[in-house]
Amino acid sequence: MAYDFKKEQKELYRPGKRPAIIKVPPMNYLAVQGKGDYQIPGYFDFVVPPLEGMW
Repeated sequence: MAYDFKKEQKELYRPGKRPAIIKVPPMNYLAVQGKGDYQIPGYFDFVVPPLEGMW
C-alpha cells in the first residue's frame, strides 16, 4: 500500500478550526530525471500530496 502523507502526518496537512503556526520538521526531497526502470535504495510508493502555497 502506498504511503499517504495526508493520513500519516495529519498535524501538517489537516487545517484546524482556527489559524495557527505549524512547525514543520526538516524533510528530505529527491528529484529524478530520466527514462527506464530505475532502482533507488529505500524507495517506497507514496500518494502525491496536494499542491501547497505560501500566502
